Amino acid sequence: GGPRAGEVRCAYSIASDGADARAHARAGGLAESVHRLDALDALSLRVAMPSAVERLLGNEAMARYNQVFAFVMRLKRAELALRSMWRLLRRDVRAAGCALHSLRLHVHSLRQLVFALTEHTVAYACIERASVLDTRLEQAASLEELRHAHEAFLDEVEVRCCVHAAGLPTANVLSALLGLPLKLRREVLDFVGIDVHGGEIDAAATVAWERLGLSSRRQL
Repeated sequence: GGPRAGEVRCAYSIASDGADARAHARAGGLAESVHRLDALDALSLRVAMPSAVERLLGNEAMARYNQVFAFVMRLKRAELALRSMWRLLRRDVRAAGCALHSLRLHVHSLRQLVFALTEHTVAYACIERASVLDTRLEQAASLEELRHAHEAFLDEVEVRCCVHAAGLPTANVLSALLGLPLKLRREVLDFVGIDVHGGEIDAAATVAWERLGLSSRRQL
């Protein structure tokens, strides 16, 4: 049967990562230059609402929430990629000497950056503005005031997450930035199979680690 009121579902659709995606970016869509499309890019959020609530919020509310949801998923994906890299790079603190240590510092800096972005956006929306919304909804004396309170909440969250129309240039930068940990993780995993003997990595591998760190820093 169909979804019950209040039930939250995630759905996905498959999009092209070829000419259509590049044309979308040229037309002003979010940049996809440093990460490839995967299942998370195609996820969308669906909430089955009572018809009265749906009429109150309007048809565009869920589409706007999905823009925020997509941004949060990008943040979470970058956070998970950095967390897994951090664990991997700390398995043997002696390996590759300064080259690998420099890469660890770079990953640590990226983790701090993603954490700051999360605090600036998700924590703001889910804690500070959600609390304000609750207060405004309790004080609303009419359906119009309820609708206005919810619209104001969505407006504020969209601005903070840069998913509103005027924030598109910043959104493109954030999209590319959050793609860096994904790209770096793929490259790090390519080096995991390098043989380590007695805590030492051969010279060629050391150079590879150095190039990996420098390349990621230049993109940042």
